[in-house]
Parts: sequence; structure tokens; C-alpha cells
Amino acid sequence: MLRRAGQWRAVEAQANGQTALVFYAAGDDGRHHGYGVQVLTLAGARIARITAFNDPALVPIFGSAPVLSR
Repeated sequence: MLRRAGQWRAVEAQANGQTALVFYAAGDDGRHHGYGVQVLTLAGARIARITAFNDPALVPIFGSAPVLSR
């Protein structure tokens, strides 16, 4: 299944002054593990572009924990 309730969590972050989201995916151990970062380019109040970096190694660089506790 592509999606299920609780599969993903997002934590707000900043990337070069832009809004970003750090994404976590549910693991088999019941915890959410860092998946990557998405940077939002805004045009006023709207999202004009989403740049996705699907690399778990980037999660700590944005000040987020590599794994979220239960």
C-alpha cells in the first residue's frame, strides 16, 4: 500500500530562509525514521515549487533527529 494512516510524519524546518519539511517514514520497529527534506518555494501564500531531497543523511543537517520516538 502506498499510503496508510500514520505512515508519514513531517517536522517544519528552514533551508536558506525558505520553509522546509523534514519527512519521516514509519519503520517496522514502530518508530519513524528520517526519509528526507522537502524545500518549499512560496509565491505569496501559495506553494510555487517543491524541491525534494530523499536522502536520510540530510535530516540531522536540518537540526532534526534521525529517528522520532514513539
